[in-house]
Amino acid sequence: MFKSILVPIDLADTDLAKPAIATAATLSQTWNGSVRLLNVLPMTPVMLAEYVPADFDAQQRQTSEEALAIVAQDELGKRRAEHAMTVEDQDRPIIRESGH
Repeated sequence: MFKSILVPIDLADTDLAKPAIATAATLSQTWNGSVRLLNVLPMTPVMLAEYVPADFDAQQRQTSEEALAIVAQDELGKRRAEHAMTVEDQDRPIIRESGH
């Protein structure tokens, strides 16, 4: 019934997502599906660009991807887990996939 379950996560407080992740894990196991964790990472506002390092967005993306991988491992273990990161562009969302 469920092939892929999307669970949005705020990396500032991952405890809020734990019940949803547990439910998604149970459902995905029952239906032989996968769980996809999603975090939204906004782009740095242009007016702040001169105050942060040139690679600030890349550093933020890397840190977020690592944090998502940790949450996936801690909460889902060896179950079929995927995690994704959404980076929001000014005009359209850009989805970057990471991990499996």
